[in-house]
Amino acid sequence: MEETSRSKRILDNLQAVATIGAIIAGGVWTYLLFVQQRQRFPHLKLEHQIMHVPLPEHRMLLVLDVTHSNVGAIKIDFSTADIRIYGLKRPLELSGDFILRFNREGRLPNEIEPTAMWDLLAQQAQSWKSTLFIEPGESDQLHYEFVLSEDDGPLLVYTYFRNLAIEGRDAGWSLRSIYDPRKSLKK
Repeated sequence: MEETSRSKRILDNLQAVATIGAIIAGGVWTYLLFVQQRQRFPHLKLEHQIMHVPLPEHRMLLVLDVTHSNVGAIKIDFSTADIRIYGLKRPLELSGDFILRFNREGRLPNEIEPTAMWDLLAQQAQSWKSTLFIEPGESDQLHYEFVLSEDDGPLLVYTYFRNLAIEGRDAGWSLRSIYDPRKSLKK
């Protein structure tokens, strides 16, 4: 009997060790999956589709479709969007020193931000009364239109969508695309 009782205690101890090992392994797996790969945060892919339509009186209709793809594992909520269209400043509007340094170095001087080369032409801020959401694995498309001068271009198209999952910070997703409508106007 003593032998049976001793065997039972050994088996009980082995079972307790195995349970503790399983809990530790599960904790490590959870940490690697959700923390290291940031599975608890939304992951969004943005794409721009841009075109324009000539209008009378030297104007054009710039058409922007923004495709959102939820490539993460959790639902993404939006409450606001900021869409901006910038036009490249004419060379005469940029300082002579800037032009010389840009031509000599073949790139922007370090102390000048890229936005120094662009003028804001149009902006559209959008907010939804109830949040817009995209489920994991799904996509959605938002449509925007802007009337601009046909002389505007090249254009920098900027979109920003605030991430509601990160509280207390203005964090979100942005995308910038360059589009030159003048190239397709000349034939």
